[in-house]
Amino acid sequence: MNILRTAKRGESILPFSMAAPDWEFYVYSEKGRENFDEYEEALEHALKLREDTVRKYMKDADLDPDSMKIDIKKDEVILEGSDTLVETKIVVFGVAEHIEEDN
Repeated sequence: MNILRTAKRGESILPFSMAAPDWEFYVYSEKGRENFDEYEEALEHALKLREDTVRKYMKDADLDPDSMKIDIKKDEVILEGSDTLVETKIVVFGVAEHIEEDN
């Protein structure tokens, strides 16, 4: 019996617009730049985009979705000396196992 592990990592960056920090939010990914009016909307989109990308990769590799483990990390960069959020980085890391029986 062989156990194969497959991993996939996806990352999105949400920088804040310095021109309009309260009403213009961006998500950067392999799709390019996407604009949002609300931070929460941009964050939810980035999380869903990253998780969907990892799940699709695992599905395309014929891996069992029940064996998949997904870890989500959110890092926020805050301007030194203030409480101004400058950037959020979302990283989604998925690992799945596939067991092959010996013939």
